[in-house]
Amino acid sequence: MGFNPTALLPLPTSITDLPNPQLEELLANPELVKGYVQSSDSFQQYLDQYATTIAADNTKLQQIKQLIEQYDHVGQSIREKLAELQRLNSEFSSLQVIQYQLLVRYSNESLVKKYGDLVESLDRQSRQLVSETSDELDPKFLAEFRQARKQYHLHRERWARCQEDRVSGSIA
Repeated sequence: MGFNPTALLPLPTSITDLPNPQLEELLANPELVKGYVQSSDSFQQYLDQYATTIAADNTKLQQIKQLIEQYDHVGQSIREKLAELQRLNSEFSSLQVIQYQLLVRYSNESLVKKYGDLVESLDRQSRQLVSETSDELDPKFLAEFRQARKQYHLHRERWARCQEDRVSGSIA
């Protein structure tokens, strides 16, 4: 199976019927061959088909170029939104850390300890009232002392409940 030039460009019978010496003489002159090839209908059809293919390819390339420009714009938008999302995620993480730090102050153990400190403080206040008074029973002193002890016992009972996990809701 060799190369058959007449398959691409059919030659008229007047050329193919030439004797070999004249055919070799024709092939030896490139200008004659070039003129014949350019003037043939099959070559013109080939050029037309080639031009049509190039035009179609050019149209497709223009469409692809427009799509690439659109995708570049969309890609830039996605990159901006991704940067915003990363910024928001970072901000959320830092706020979450702050939230947990603040919530630790209100953990059950922390609240029970603070409530215990409050009970001790109230007890010290009421005992200080007793130590500051004279032996005379002053009605104002009695009212203050009763109020202080009432607060002490109320908070002590709540504190005891907290330690036994018998409290629901706020313990304040």
